[in-house]
Amino acid sequence: MAIKEADVRWWTLEGSSMLLALQSTVDELDTVSGPRLDAWARYMEAYGIELPQSMTAARRNAQYRVQDEEVLAPNQFRRVLDTVHAKVIRNKVLPQAVSTGGNYGKRARAKALSLFFEGLFATERVDELANLLKRDELLCGLAAVKVNGGLDRGRGRVTFDRVKPWCLRLREAECNGGMPRRLYYVDAFDRGVLAEMFPEKEAEIMLAPSVKPGTTARLYDVVDPNAVRVVEAWAVGTEEQPGRHVIAIVGGKSVELLNEEWNEDTFPIAVLRSYVPTVGFYPVPLAKMLLPIQKELEFTAAKIQATFRLMSHAHFIVPPGAEVTTEQITNEPGTIWRAKGGEIQAFAPNTVAADLYRYYQDLTPLMVQVSGASMMSVQNQKPGGVTSGIALQTLDDVEAEGFLAQHRAWQDFHVELAKLAVRAAAVAAEEDPSFSVRVVGRSRAEEVRWRDVAMGEDEYAIRVMPISQFARDFAARIDQAEKLLQLGALSVPQFRDVLDLPDLQAESDLDLSDVHIIDRNIDAILSRQIPVIAEPFDNLEMIVSRGAKAYNLARLENADPVALELLRRYIQSAQDLVAAAQPSAPPPGLAPAPGGAGLPPELASMGQPAPALA
Repeated sequence: MAIKEADVRWWTLEGSSMLLALQSTVDELDTVSGPRLDAWARYMEAYGIELPQSMTAARRNAQYRVQDEEVLAPNQFRRVLDTVHAKVIRNKVLPQAVSTGGNYGKRARAKALSLFFEGLFATERVDELANLLKRDELLCGLAAVKVNGGLDRGRGRVTFDRVKPWCLRLREAECNGGMPRRLYYVDAFDRGVLAEMFPEKEAEIMLAPSVKPGTTARLYDVVDPNAVRVVEAWAVGTEEQPGRHVIAIVGGKSVELLNEEWNEDTFPIAVLRSYVPTVGFYPVPLAKMLLPIQKELEFTAAKIQATFRLMSHAHFIVPPGAEVTTEQITNEPGTIWRAKGGEIQAFAPNTVAADLYRYYQDLTPLMVQVSGASMMSVQNQKPGGVTSGIALQTLDDVEAEGFLAQHRAWQDFHVELAKLAVRAAAVAAEEDPSFSVRVVGRSRAEEVRWRDVAMGEDEYAIRVMPISQFARDFAARIDQAEKLLQLGALSVPQFRDVLDLPDLQAESDLDLSDVHIIDRNIDAILSRQIPVIAEPFDNLEMIVSRGAKAYNLARLENADPVALELLRRYIQSAQDLVAAAQPSAPPPGLAPAPGGAGLPPELASMGQPAPALA
């Protein structure tokens, strides 16, 4: 008799009892998840994703949607979903660390941690992964990423791996809108790759039974005859009972691959859900709300197409006994209707009723309305009469109100990714103390080591900001930048920097080089206490003005006195160079000649100050 998960907690058991309880739990959750996976499969097929034929054959009686390729119906379902997808991911977001109190050194360390996030997300291509994740969320209602930290080819690394929504298993009764206490990830895994990951278990992995498609209620990508069914399970512990992290092969003879304590209060998986349901865990995906409209659109399109085939050619009314060879008129060029009396009449009737056309044309706007997008975005057309960039940006801002919940969920998801990345980076640094990421700037690249940016959890907070607050549309961006330039908020070099045009980038980097090198020197002084002296070719006046502001800000943040003294010396060195470059004034008693010619140097040095008058 199989051990029911309701009767025993698998994470409290050991050996074969634990594996048997875990397999029983997964089998039970497979059965519960079956209808949901069937629905997700329909949404994927409607979107245009071709599912494996073996899975379709195994579920021949399931209500899968199979589109008739002969029906001339546009896939507005996919078009609308792609529009919503683009609206959310168009503005890239980046996690930033903000210090909670402290001095300039802590603020500089938080700034360096933000730089670490930037390099890590760029190295691991999180933006490309996020593109796929948002599509998962639109089709299935949720998307997930697993964040791992450790060694990869002898070097520390943090990885972001997509978690297929249909491979997640959980009990909704544990969630109440949030995350459950136990989580399961079930997927088919190639046994050869698995043997390389767990070489000590190679013999048992090779003898494990292969996955049999269609034997369980699950949605899979491809059929791999060498694949085995692997479960990775987490159970959050309590004060009395520690948690557990288990990786095992289930099905037939189970094989335990990993069994360790899990002392974290959450899972290494970030979940994206734009709408958290009131009951349970799984939200209603947007695809579910749009698919009935797409089906109706296809049904109506098929009806219109059949009507055109029937009524779009000539028709002839031929009375009996008419001296005409009707066999010469077939149903290809026209249709013959026989009637009593009258002459031969030829006419072309109305092919499709106007109401049917109107109904068909109203379906797409209905789908767009349900999605929250606009016809302007779906059709890639600007409204008539709108020509200025500011007007386009205003329309875009109005439309963005409909996606406010999705944008906030998108930002919160990136915050969660950053939190998991911090934990994974700490694990990677334990195994590789030199663990670092490369940050590529506009003109240079640098390595940021984790040990130089690591901070305590109570010393900083993570927020998400868009990479640019300016409009993405070039016309709107120019309008915004021009207004700031006219108000004096931007200089000409900064104006070129805002436009972010490759043709102007080299010129912009050259114009802003003074600011960049001065800021770099000030940061080196205050954060790392590195002595820096001004050089004659520096922008000396900018060092004095910008350095004074940085000095006062550092005083407000209780910077280290040594760093303040180094910054004063940096500013003083710039002032000394400015003073040395000034021409020496002639003595008061030797005024310049009326024609503007001054005294020779040998005479000017002989001048003495005149005595003051009483």
